Amino acid sequence: ALPAGDLADRLVARLTEHTVVTRPVPGGGTSTAVRKGGPPKLTVSLEDRVRGRKHLTHLSGTEAFGLAPSDLAGLLQKRFQTSASVTRLPGKAADVGSEISLQGDLVGPLLDFLKAEYSLGGRHVEVKSGR
Repeated sequence: ALPAGDLADRLVARLTEHTVVTRPVPGGGTSTAVRKGGPPKLTVSLEDRVRGRKHLTHLSGTEAFGLAPSDLAGLLQKRFQTSASVTRLPGKAADVGSEISLQGDLVGPLLDFLKAEYSLGGRHVEVKSGR
């Protein structure tokens, strides 16, 4: 028999963090998924290509929020009138590890777009300064 205080400490130590991801589905309604771990993050980074004159903006982690990278890339391409491509990240499965690359320095507009269209901002987005 364990004292009540020790039992509570052991129980709390075994608990794992869970995150509930809710997203809209086509045709109305929502889809809910419970995942282990903390909330997922989108990663936005800027890559300098030609000494400050040309840039690439990268977006990864969209799959965790139920956003298909190829569909989102097409939408971003039209929205920002730029070139967009989707590449698979090394060591990741195709449906889990894809990255969207946008031509130009679009970090600010991309963050505004994600917040306005998908309510993803603040704790959901991680901005990296360079690659």
